Amino acid sequence: MRRRVQEAIDRRFNRQRYDADKVVADFAEYAAHETDLAALQSRVVGVIGETIQPRHVTVWVKGGAQVDE
Repeated sequence: MRRRVQEAIDRRFNRQRYDADKVVADFAEYAAHETDLAALQSRVVGVIGETIQPRHVTVWVKGGAQVDE
């Protein structure tokens, strides 16, 4: 039963096509050196699109605290 459930999950998320640990490690390396928020956002959307292939990806960026001067 466990094997059948795991195979169904793997098919659903295309796990045969990518190694999740490698994807996360590669992205972490990229993010550690990237300072441009637009480039980082583009990379997030690209990695998600390539790996789990969702119909839509939304990235919310929390703004910094506004300081009154």
